Amino acid sequence: MKIKISYTIDDSEIPNEIAKFLDKVDGELTHKARETKETSENIKNNFDVNKIENYWNQIDTIRQEMVKVDTIMSDCQDILVGLSNIVEQRKQEASRTEDSQLISDPSPDVVNTGDGDPSE
Repeated sequence: MKIKISYTIDDSEIPNEIAKFLDKVDGELTHKARETKETSENIKNNFDVNKIENYWNQIDTIRQEMVKVDTIMSDCQDILVGLSNIVEQRKQEASRTEDSQLISDPSPDVVNTGDGDPSE
């Protein structure tokens, strides 16, 4: 059974958290690559029709473990999308704050009095 775990971290911790996940993926992929190579060599050099189910099981095990790796990669992408949304939201809030400050404080440096002679 799969259970999704959620927890909150500071946005400054996100790069390290993603790096931890990707390090785990790297280790898993390295291990899976070795297992795949061994299975391939075994099938190529020692094929036995009586072991077809064993070969199938070995390949299936590798595939299922690769699904786990893909889930971790998907989680990394989801984290980055969430961070991107937060960054965009902050930009929009900053822009709205800046716009409201400009509207509430319209103090121009030069005022045109209408007689062709601007005054300061």
